[in-house]
Amino acid sequence: TSLFRELGIDEKFLKTQHENLIYGSDYLSLAEYYEEKGQKDKALKWAWKGLNKCDGRLDEILHYLFENYAGDEATLWKLYEKAKTKKQDMDTAAVLMYAHLP
Repeated sequence: TSLFRELGIDEKFLKTQHENLIYGSDYLSLAEYYEEKGQKDKALKWAWKGLNKCDGRLDEILHYLFENYAGDEATLWKLYEKAKTKKQDMDTAAVLMYAHLP
């Protein structure tokens, strides 16, 4: 799918990406695409979906979301609690939490 993106074939990239959402990196790829297109709200929506639905590692999505919500203590705590419920990447979540708190 990254080949479609590199070639500027957005429709094919989006179709293929939406059909293959499994890992955090899949959702993050969509989030980064929408952010590059100036659609920040849509980018954050896909990152949150990934945090809630993905299999495997969460570290990439956690980094993305913590960076975007730096200083927003309530949202940072929500992110941290979500990572706790998934029982993955807790070390990463803890480091990000304290790095981004106001």
